Amino acid sequence: MTERLEDLATRLGPARMRAVRQGLTIVGLLALPYIIWANRERSLFGFDAHAYWAVDLSNLYGASTGNTSDLDAFRYTPAAGQAFAIFHVIPWELFFALWFAAMIAALIWLTGRTWLLLLAFPPIPLELYHGNIHLFLGVAIVLGFRYPAAWAFLLLTKVSPGVGVLWFAFRGEWRRFAVAVGVTLAIAAVSFAVAPDLWRQYAQTMIDNLDYDPGHAYPIPIPLWIRLVVSVVILWWGARTDRRWTVPVAATLSLPIIWFHGFALLVAAIPLWREDRARARREPAGSQTPSAAPTMAQT
Repeated sequence: MTERLEDLATRLGPARMRAVRQGLTIVGLLALPYIIWANRERSLFGFDAHAYWAVDLSNLYGASTGNTSDLDAFRYTPAAGQAFAIFHVIPWELFFALWFAAMIAALIWLTGRTWLLLLAFPPIPLELYHGNIHLFLGVAIVLGFRYPAAWAFLLLTKVSPGVGVLWFAFRGEWRRFAVAVGVTLAIAAVSFAVAPDLWRQYAQTMIDNLDYDPGHAYPIPIPLWIRLVVSVVILWWGARTDRRWTVPVAATLSLPIIWFHGFALLVAAIPLWREDRARARREPAGSQTPSAAPTMAQT
């Protein structure tokens, strides 16, 4: 894939490539304002983020039982809810302004100077519009190669994308695997000790929602278990061939529900692909190095 992209860039030439980048950047700059304008009467701006701000530990899963898409439905673990509860001490408008700024910062950290261009990728402006955590999950994945404890963020929020920790197992990096799983279990244990009832409610809510019919088709109506199997295969192949960019791809496929803006998580593959390419040029074919996160200079 790398060779094909480089060949395409060579055939187009610098001037045409520059025109493509500038054109996509213009599209990106127009995308978010257009989405906000097009949905101005639906009151969905910050829809997902509002659930994080509105966390009520006395009724954490009250809006989540029997549904997956109502306003303020919270479906993450109690550990995540306990962490998010602090957000409610500030006004909603201030929270979302800070949250939006953090999403932009995450996008820039992941993609570097190409972030404006990537606004032309529809899931990105939709993610910024709804305010979900997919970009933050991407940051955690990239950091997780160097700091495995970062995987706790995925495992304690959307849970199933945490299948990405199998990357370490497939490579025999057992210490990193143990850190990722151990930190997650430690946080969950403390959370359970503080509020065991919340964990019982969480388990019951997840069970109750197994047969939930939303009344409309999800963007990717493939059952989670099938997507998990495919994700594991991708992870195994990526781990054995030293392709770290496969981890965010597998994590995206294993999201509990793949809404269209969930594909924003794929941008985490960009810094990993860049580093994979740079490392392949530095090292002889067939060598395998321990996982490490790209530096900011590489993104």
